[in-house]
Amino acid sequence: MNRLFLIHTLTLMLLAIVVSALAGPVKVTLREVCEVESTEPVRVRDIASIQPSGKTSDKLGDIVVGTGPLPGASRIIDAGYVKLKLNAARTATEITVAGASSVTVTGKCIKLSPQTLSEQAREFVVGALPQDNCTYEVNVERTPRELVLPDRAGVTIRPRLLSSALRPGPIAVALEALSNGRIIAATSVGLRIRAIAEVLVTTATIRQGEPLTKANTTWEQREVTRMADTVTIADQDNMQVWVAGRLLIAGKTVTKRDVVLPPAVKRGDVVTLTIKCGKVTLRSTAEARQDARLGDSVSVRTPVSKEDVRARVVAPGQVEINR
Repeated sequence: MNRLFLIHTLTLMLLAIVVSALAGPVKVTLREVCEVESTEPVRVRDIASIQPSGKTSDKLGDIVVGTGPLPGASRIIDAGYVKLKLNAARTATEITVAGASSVTVTGKCIKLSPQTLSEQAREFVVGALPQDNCTYEVNVERTPRELVLPDRAGVTIRPRLLSSALRPGPIAVALEALSNGRIIAATSVGLRIRAIAEVLVTTATIRQGEPLTKANTTWEQREVTRMADTVTIADQDNMQVWVAGRLLIAGKTVTKRDVVLPPAVKRGDVVTLTIKCGKVTLRSTAEARQDARLGDSVSVRTPVSKEDVRARVVAPGQVEINR
């Protein structure tokens, strides 16, 4: 039984050799330029066509002749080296190598241009800007370098602010390329945010203490990028009770530091004084010794004591002491 099995096996081996010899030579035609997977083994089938097809051709196609270069980088594989690798396979079939004398292999990649990256950063900032009374313009001041990334699924770009807050003026946005949650490349974009709003502007000189009115102010569209606490159209109801806190010249953009509420109590006014002590409440009149606004502490003098005491302004003409 064992003898018959041995004879059968030898017969099959001889038959395979004869079939291989009768199959004719295999022709490997090298391409001049090829794109291959980055940092992955480069096989003969990646850089050449192999004819005719069959088991021998599949075996030769699996032979590794190098490693793929980095994304976008190139490397040359010489035809003589490919021949050595093919001959080392020791097949009974005759192998003919034709085509290019060398193969330039380039790592497959995705190239993101500076323009594409700049637009991604700009869209990120536009989407993060507040919805308020300002109109914002976002312009690119410094374009990033081109990103060359592996041509594989799952590669994403994550924008990130390099500053702690998003505010008008120059800002920088980092663009990080992620693969499986790991940063594989990064660059940055320089942007500038301009803020434009309808703001209050003086049309005449307004002295300290004078009220702001329609006669001495107007509303205009102006850039407020470098201005803080600008009085915008949203504050128009408050304008009716504001007075100038300092001298304002004509043509000035008004800020909230330039205006104050008028005094609720003026020096010399007779005010209602309320004294609260536990559950006991006493009311009297007093004379204001200075100007004061709502919430301010003011000095008042009662006609009985003829002494100054401190009270808090709680309403126009009304002050209060809590004990």
